[in-house]
Amino acid sequence: AGKPVVSTPIRDVVSLYGEAVEVADGSAEFIAGCERLLAEDDAQRRRRAVEMAAAVKRHSWDAGARRVDLLMHAALKRFRAAGTPSLQAEDVSVAQVRGAATGEVASVAQTSAQRAPRAASAGIRT
Repeated sequence: AGKPVVSTPIRDVVSLYGEAVEVADGSAEFIAGCERLLAEDDAQRRRRAVEMAAAVKRHSWDAGARRVDLLMHAALKRFRAAGTPSLQAEDVSVAQVRGAATGEVASVAQTSAQRAPRAASAGIRT
């Protein structure tokens, strides 16, 4: 923990931790990134460690679960406001949650009862 990191340009690393890691495309850039990190003074290392801790916290499982929970509740609220009062969380697909989060209300394509026969044939209890 707190160690400087040089990474190849992996999309998730760049998008999630790009401000806290050195990203290098190719061996020469990788070596240069290592040299930059080795040359950092204590203040620069502390700043980078704070940036990494913030990025890790921002993208933790707990933070992701909170975002999904908020999206699900927003979707349920929008569906109910659109006249679907009996909608349950299990009736909402990921696409519908995304639509609800952006203000688009879609109809529920499959209710639990509609999914049950397919789930049963797959050996899944609903």
